[in-house]
Amino acid sequence: MSNGGDMSYLLACTSSDMFQAVAPIAGSMMQTTVDTCKPEGAMPIFAVHGKADNVTYFDGDMANKDEWGPYPGIPAVIEHWVDLNAVEISKQVDLDNITNFTASNEALSFDRYLSETSDHEVWLYIHSGGHDWSLKELDTSSEIWSFFTRYIN
Repeated sequence: MSNGGDMSYLLACTSSDMFQAVAPIAGSMMQTTVDTCKPEGAMPIFAVHGKADNVTYFDGDMANKDEWGPYPGIPAVIEHWVDLNAVEISKQVDLDNITNFTASNEALSFDRYLSETSDHEVWLYIHSGGHDWSLKELDTSSEIWSFFTRYIN
């Protein structure tokens, strides 16, 4: 999560020979990482990010106002992996009708990018909350494990 999410993206770029998938939560890619990202192969990505994240901004910080280094917004980061994995959006689902979800006054959506020729998918859950690992509406840990088991050899 957070810096660990940043590190997950970095490892996806530099160590795709060691990792079969990554799950960055509330993390992003520094622009220098985007510019040098050259994985040896496709890398499945499972990402969760809040639109109201006040630490790792959903829209990025290319002006480097927080002085951590410039980084693009989450849509650009996901597009980077969509391009690298040669997938396209197949599902964009508004999950507001999940049981107990509407009571929280939050919104949750799920974008799934896939291809007919590859199983290296990119998943993005977007919630209206902040810099969080878990949401009561999404069992993040279980969903990550379910995603990872698709790529165990």
